[in-house]
Amino acid sequence: MEWAILFIVFDLLAICFLLSRTDHVPATTAAKHLRNGALIIDVRTPPEFAASHLPNAVNIPVTGIPELVPVRLKDRNRVLLLHGLTGVRSALAMKILHDLGYANAFNLGSYQRAAHIASGR
Repeated sequence: MEWAILFIVFDLLAICFLLSRTDHVPATTAAKHLRNGALIIDVRTPPEFAASHLPNAVNIPVTGIPELVPVRLKDRNRVLLLHGLTGVRSALAMKILHDLGYANAFNLGSYQRAAHIASGR
């Protein structure tokens, strides 16, 4: 019984890892979007955001995406670049935004990757 639980947990972690890696916007595309005024949305919790965040990023936790984004961002064509700590929450946020009609929402992935892209290095 314990082995079955371990296998299930391992499978779920593997799925989350793969989902967070397969939908990243290419770094060159993300950098181009940033130069053209894309909005960076940090989907982590407010305490995570307060601890450290990218300049000019706005904090909309993934749990608040369905309610807050339509109120704050009326332009559904605006380019939105999403990131979380590891990229899992930003992948989920991207799916939610696409379902809400925001076709130009892209997953930057992890905070580290987003910081690297935003810094232009």
